[in-house]
Amino acid sequence: CHRQRNARSIGVVFGQRSQLWWDLSVPDSFRILRRIYDIPDPVYRRNLALYRDLLDIDALGTTPVRQLSLGQRMRAEIAASLLHDPAVVFWDEPTIGLDMVLKEAVRELVNHAHRELGTTVVLTSHDIADIAAICDSALVVDRGRVVHQGSIQDLLRSADRRAVLFDHRDPIAPDTACAIVEQGLPGVRATVVDGGRVHVDYPATEFTSRRVLAFLLERFDLADCYAPEPDLEDVLRQIYGQRRDAALREVDAA
Repeated sequence: CHRQRNARSIGVVFGQRSQLWWDLSVPDSFRILRRIYDIPDPVYRRNLALYRDLLDIDALGTTPVRQLSLGQRMRAEIAASLLHDPAVVFWDEPTIGLDMVLKEAVRELVNHAHRELGTTVVLTSHDIADIAAICDSALVVDRGRVVHQGSIQDLLRSADRRAVLFDHRDPIAPDTACAIVEQGLPGVRATVVDGGRVHVDYPATEFTSRRVLAFLLERFDLADCYAPEPDLEDVLRQIYGQRRDAALREVDAA
């Protein structure tokens, strides 16, 4: 009894396994799921209207599930997992096979379910943009060890390196500007990007953004300057890169 009740409060999406009936169309599969989960008619109609709008479910027509493309099937799988308003959904690579527009629609759908229905979403994804757009917290695992458990914002703030980009009005070549920055701020890397703009990359453990900006204001006549927020993909690259480098040093030492 408890197992059945718990199953009714869970939704799942697995990229390699389907909860739909392969020889039936998506609408037929939805009607079967409606009976299995005993979904009230108003809830079923409301959710179906939402999926039609965000995921373009009607475009799948009466085609059997086995004849759908991967992206089409994943759209149907995502809708099916939320059809009965579950309390918790487990999604494994839910946006695999989806184009940019549909990925954004899925993220909007998840945020709607979380905001309006209080749905908890447990997500695994290789698409960092999914994690950044959907998740409030993250668990980062490296070789079986937990290296971060907490909010996405805390993870972003843990970035070891930060950046500043600037344009200047001085009659100084961009390469010369880079040399001035690196000489004045030892440990900082400066490179030319975007046809003359200078990208300054600095270790957050040694420099504050205020110190870097103060140096730039003192040495250059700035036309434009901004400090982009750390990107989640860059932060994760730093974490895994540091641990890889440490492992290589251990091998060399042995």
